[in-house]
Amino acid sequence: MAYYQHEQAEHKPNAHPMCTTLPSWCPGSNAVKQFEDYLQNRNLDAGLAYENGWYVSKDAGDHFPRIVIPAVTHKAGHVYWQARDTTGKAFLRYQSPKGPRHEALIKVLPDTDPPDYLGNVVVEGPMDALAAAGEGYVGHALMGMQPSHATLMHLALLIEDNKELATLVCLDRGELVNSLRVSLFLSSQGYNSAIAELPEKDLAQCLPSARRKFLSQSFRNLFRSKN
Repeated sequence: MAYYQHEQAEHKPNAHPMCTTLPSWCPGSNAVKQFEDYLQNRNLDAGLAYENGWYVSKDAGDHFPRIVIPAVTHKAGHVYWQARDTTGKAFLRYQSPKGPRHEALIKVLPDTDPPDYLGNVVVEGPMDALAAAGEGYVGHALMGMQPSHATLMHLALLIEDNKELATLVCLDRGELVNSLRVSLFLSSQGYNSAIAELPEKDLAQCLPSARRKFLSQSFRNLFRSKN
């Protein structure tokens, strides 16, 4: 089941506009095939994306087919999402609803039943979170390199579900300072957290074998003395 709230409490008036609905699904086999081909070409698991509530839409800010990626917010009645262009023709690669984010994050769960996760992985983008989940880790996408304190508090709450697991922070390559800030915050909240430098620009850009090796070695080397 997708890790985001399909149904939330009644919308309460707010000083800022809030998004309360997800973009509509895009019917038709061509759109679905484009969705699946895009992920396959990036060595990402379309089936796992479906299981986490991802889908294709032509109603996510423009007429281009986009992969809609539901996010998790901490505010009742508020819906947030990112929508990734699959054509390469859109002016904006990502679209999101207007208005405040309310510390929205994207969480991607691996396909294991019963749950048997290898660890938490904190990354920048949703494709990176999907890449981590494909290797058996719980992926958490910040959707930015410099999350606010409130966003980090929300991240800690999401990781609370799997707090017994070690947490690796690996934002995009070259972002070690921001990775360290996130990791230090999680450590201050009692989490077993560390950082690692990616071999490529981001986790999704790594080939599956490289992802698997990077994650397994990082967890083994960084957390060996703690576990």
